[in-house]
Amino acid sequence: MDLEGLYSFLVVAKEKSISKASQSLHVTQPTLSTRIRKLEEGLGFSLVDRNWKGIQLTREGNYFLPYASRLFRDLSDVSTVLTYNEQHEPRVSFSEVTNVGCLIIGIDSWLAPSFSKQILNQIKINDGMKYKIITRPTSTLVELLDYNAIDLAVIYNEKLDITQESTPLMEDEMVLLFHNKHTIKNDFSNLSVLKDKPFLLFDNPILVYHSNFTSQVIKEFNIEHFQIIDDINVMINTIVADLAYTIVPKSSIHHFIELFNLGIIPIGFILMGRKVSNINIQIVYHAKKLSDLGFEDFANSLFNSIVQDYKLI
Repeated sequence: MDLEGLYSFLVVAKEKSISKASQSLHVTQPTLSTRIRKLEEGLGFSLVDRNWKGIQLTREGNYFLPYASRLFRDLSDVSTVLTYNEQHEPRVSFSEVTNVGCLIIGIDSWLAPSFSKQILNQIKINDGMKYKIITRPTSTLVELLDYNAIDLAVIYNEKLDITQESTPLMEDEMVLLFHNKHTIKNDFSNLSVLKDKPFLLFDNPILVYHSNFTSQVIKEFNIEHFQIIDDINVMINTIVADLAYTIVPKSSIHHFIELFNLGIIPIGFILMGRKVSNINIQIVYHAKKLSDLGFEDFANSLFNSIVQDYKLI
């Protein structure tokens, strides 16, 4: 990513003017325009429209803006951590934050509520274990495994090219979620009662990773109206408000099931069965790194713990 171009784009988006942005950045207008053009060429799409009204973001530019802002903020935060001075910032221990001599465990953000308990139980059994747990989308965790930046991960596996040791964990069924004031038949023959409501569609990176699944669902049920979200808690509250419905992996809402059953959260759910393909979950790990840290059996113990504790709906 062209960071100079990225920051230049953010300033242009804020100022809505090449001249004002160039003044803010202390560069010439041609230099700024060249930065934006190079960024657009690298991305493969246009970010800004230049016309007599001035600068306007394209549709792609508007979509890209919050991700560009978050990326730049994340990098800024990393720089702050790595350059921090303990005399001025005693709240965070630099050595602990940057410790690479511990077991680093990744878990898909959607799987964390269901499986983090088993991970922590295994850590507790290994008294004194130094560890770090990070939650990221599966695609990011796979890359971090390739970079040897994490040692073990619990992820979805949907046509991924995984080179590390892995243990298939289970097939995750898909679940239809809707406000429980509606009665949906188990064969989905009256799903039309939800047709006036939008289908909740998760945004990047979930949309990208599960594109095959979402395409299948959209085609199978002839879905035409959508509402974009990017958070499971927002999803729950939107359905509770009876503003939408959706279909998600069972594991992503497993920790809510008891609340659904008790009516504390007014959401109904039906397993999709063969209507929609299941998604595989697996544990991926670096066996040598686990051995070097003295935790040769950690992956197998975690597998057994999850299988034993994870109950079907």
